[in-house]
Amino acid sequence: MLYEMFSIVFFLFLLGTSATVSMVSYPNCDQLSSTELSFDVEFWTTRPYTNCRATSTTKQTSLQSCTEGLLGKFLRQMIRPSKISFKPTGNMFQKTSSNNTKNVTIAIPFMIKRNTDDPCEIKVHHSKGPAYIAKRNQMQPLTQLGRSFINGGQIIGLTLILTVISGVFMWILDRHKNPVDFPPSFIRGSWQGFWWAFVTMTTVGYGDTSPKSVPARLYSILWMLLGMVAFSVLTANFTSSLNYEIEEDLNLFGKTVAVLNGSLARQVAVSEGAKYKEYKDLNAMIAALIKQKNPPINGFLIDRHMAVASLEQLKINTLAIGRTIDYDYYIGMSVTPPYNSTQLCNVIKKCATDVLKSKDFELTALQILSHSVPVIETVKQTASLFEDYEFLIILLALFGILVGGGLIWEYFYYRPKMERINKVNDFEMEGDDGRKESERAILYTNEVEEMCEECKAKVENIMKEEGKKRWQSMQTIISPLEGFSIIGSQLSSIPGVSSIRRIGSEIPHNVQNLTRKSKKNKKDGMQP
Repeated sequence: MLYEMFSIVFFLFLLGTSATVSMVSYPNCDQLSSTELSFDVEFWTTRPYTNCRATSTTKQTSLQSCTEGLLGKFLRQMIRPSKISFKPTGNMFQKTSSNNTKNVTIAIPFMIKRNTDDPCEIKVHHSKGPAYIAKRNQMQPLTQLGRSFINGGQIIGLTLILTVISGVFMWILDRHKNPVDFPPSFIRGSWQGFWWAFVTMTTVGYGDTSPKSVPARLYSILWMLLGMVAFSVLTANFTSSLNYEIEEDLNLFGKTVAVLNGSLARQVAVSEGAKYKEYKDLNAMIAALIKQKNPPINGFLIDRHMAVASLEQLKINTLAIGRTIDYDYYIGMSVTPPYNSTQLCNVIKKCATDVLKSKDFELTALQILSHSVPVIETVKQTASLFEDYEFLIILLALFGILVGGGLIWEYFYYRPKMERINKVNDFEMEGDDGRKESERAILYTNEVEEMCEECKAKVENIMKEEGKKRWQSMQTIISPLEGFSIIGSQLSSIPGVSSIRRIGSEIPHNVQNLTRKSKKNKKDGMQP
């Protein structure tokens, strides 16, 4: 006991009186290697700070096997290699509480708070804070699209409700001035209004339906502005759902995050409003996060340089760096001198200060941190919906079915049917006018509706506006047959309606009734 105490006192005496300098650049480190003291370094592998590997069954390593890490390089420049023995430990970020041996115990790596002035805690590298690791998106684009519809159901519903309300307003404002586009019937009119509101919101209108009254046009301007906002929100919801990479929300508030035992990440988690669970190493945190059913954590916090050095391991497990958190601290080492002598801590700290101030070590530290980043090929982690191979196959199959089915229907059903109809129609026309060759004329109700659906409203408008005039003409000058021919000529002027050749041979039943009533009225008028 007395001998060990005497050795320490003698060591301190040599530090103060020796004039021999073995290393010119680090004068305060000379005596650390010239004394009889040995250094036991307790470490746990944490790239890029330590990267030691045990080389024997005793789990002790030499300095040469730890020189890849930042702290290994640092110790090599402080102390003679023969004075150091490395021992792996499971007590991460924790220093030895007491040392009753004659050797100096050093724990690496060790997290040190920014404002700590403990002489036995040596700051080596300044870290800006930890990184938050979260799951990377693994869903296929089609699944993402379906999920966006489910998650965005409220936005979709609100958009449709606003569109219906706008359509009803437009029907109310324009139904008297524009009964053709917005019929007086509530069901038909409001449906037309809904269609107008929807196409106006998405494409600023097609032009097929347009308001006529001044109030309706003013409301159209207002709806264009509101519709752009509503549709932008809906589009943004789908876009964000199809392009996100990180599955979890990066806000830590109210979440459970994993941290390493004894690390300052505990303080970071609490400051961000999260709960923390401690794990022994990085592999344990990864295993907990990638658990398929009910993972106990939402993510984990590790030093940002550790996260960068572990990018390849994170990628294999479909994890990614979600965000970094600003929380300054230092990575260094904790010194426990023999019999807790703080004077020896001051000597070691002066030596460490000399090494840290040297430009050589600064350059070495930058190179180690830079080379710790693994070389990973730049691969796009998430694909767009239109870049997904399965979606492309589905589109091609649907394209083939629709186009192929349409061509088959065209050549094997529609055209043969039209040829049969034309033959029958030509035969009837030849029998009526005695001509062998005549132009084909087809005037069936279903075909007119298919070819010119929009003509229906225009015909109704013509009948309403000019009906009275036609009725008077039919009574006085023009016969019912000639009046219906005039109507047919007006119909033929509407785009989409073919020329009418047999309009006089098939007089509608209502026109025949009008003819009978006209004759009866004339007879009644001639009677005294």
